[in-house]
Amino acid sequence: MVFRIASCLVFCGTHAFAMTSPFDGTWVYRADGQSYMKFEIKTNGTSGTAVVTRPKQMNFSQDGTMTAGGIEYVTGEPETTAVEPRALKFINGAVLTLVDDRHATLTLAPQIHPLQLVRMPDGETVQMATLREWSPEIQSLRQELVALVKEDQDARNAFDDKRIVAADTHARSEVVRIMDKYGWVTKSLAGSDAAHDFWLLVQHQDLALQQRGLTAMKKATDSSDASKSDYAYLYDRVQSNLGKPQHWGTQTQCTGGGPVVLPVDDPAGLDARRAELGLMPEADYLKNEYLVRACGKFATK
Repeated sequence: MVFRIASCLVFCGTHAFAMTSPFDGTWVYRADGQSYMKFEIKTNGTSGTAVVTRPKQMNFSQDGTMTAGGIEYVTGEPETTAVEPRALKFINGAVLTLVDDRHATLTLAPQIHPLQLVRMPDGETVQMATLREWSPEIQSLRQELVALVKEDQDARNAFDDKRIVAADTHARSEVVRIMDKYGWVTKSLAGSDAAHDFWLLVQHQDLALQQRGLTAMKKATDSSDASKSDYAYLYDRVQSNLGKPQHWGTQTQCTGGGPVVLPVDDPAGLDARRAELGLMPEADYLKNEYLVRACGKFATK
């Protein structure tokens, strides 16, 4: 599930930092090795201001992975913040929490895993991310994945069984071809958005292809080249399809009372495991609009 941050939203060591407050200075959020967000913060007692530079459009997955819809940056007007001993609160509800003098977390919403921020040394220039240049071959792959995912999601959002089967059938040969050529589509190969798109297509294939994908994805996840939360969904789906307990509680079934979680190997530790990956508590997940709607459609058939 992806949370889209609309263009109108305003969040609005070894170096010496000449700061009068632990919050003062320039903080950055980095993804895929590049700086995508910059927070220029000044405080005075119990209040302060923050000037935020960020992409005009951004998407965040539950685990805090960000993709930008294009690198067109906007810089907001100074926003008033409330200063607490270890936290800086923005007027829209976002919270910056200090970890130490160089590191902080930024909580945008309860359902999104906190983002990791780093404070820049005083006077150091921040180079904001630029659009990554893809080879014609990889750009073609990215475009193909976008088209296949659109077909997949259009069918599922319409709850049209025939279209769903047709979309999955169409995608299967392409997924096999892509996996034969590249293995797992990783973040370093084609970007976080393409890696997520490929995962979604594999997620909706048959068990044999899911198992093949899971093995390849495990290696990418271990090297931080694939999303850990995406891996959790695929692992759980394979386990459930094998009739075995899942681990992260991502797979559900419909009952008369709505969606319920399929068997889990360690129910007592479920929410703690989910939190480690930035996934919302299971009780909140079962209230997900799509899951509830899907069970409603199922009940009417």
